[in-house]
Amino acid sequence: MTFDVFQKQRQPATTEPAVTIQKRGAFSLNAPAYAMLGSPKAVELLYDRAESLVGIRPALLESANAYPVRQVTKGSSSYLVTGTAFANYYGIKLGVARRWLGRIRDGMLVIDLKEPGVVVTSNRPAGRQGQASERSPNGARSAHPHPDRDDPSASPSAAGLGREVP
Repeated sequence: MTFDVFQKQRQPATTEPAVTIQKRGAFSLNAPAYAMLGSPKAVELLYDRAESLVGIRPALLESANAYPVRQVTKGSSSYLVTGTAFANYYGIKLGVARRWLGRIRDGMLVIDLKEPGVVVTSNRPAGRQGQASERSPNGARSAHPHPDRDDPSASPSAAGLGREVP
């Protein structure tokens, strides 16, 4: 028998500014994109309906329309901005994570949604970062993988995770 060794298809991290709109609407900025914006603590999200352009510009954290920027994990070179409401409001297609190269225009980092973007997948194993498995023993997906997110009345004690808080 002759076997071929499969060569991984993983792409190296880009040194160009890139923005990923994740499948649920969060915006992920790589280190070059974040640095291009001046490493702000918050940003504003803008949209040009006529041109299908998303703009991201630095903002004061206290600004009414500011979204905080947070580092994915300590030491990470990726930064997250909540963007689900923004994406839903403007009808930006979600469900698949896509990455676009950003360009500075009028003091904003701009991505062009008329371009298809590059489909990206996570390099993390499922269930990381304290999430419970989303599959039952028979392999079916759980209807409520995150009960605390789906039910605001859920408490850690209800899940057997701690003492009840009055």
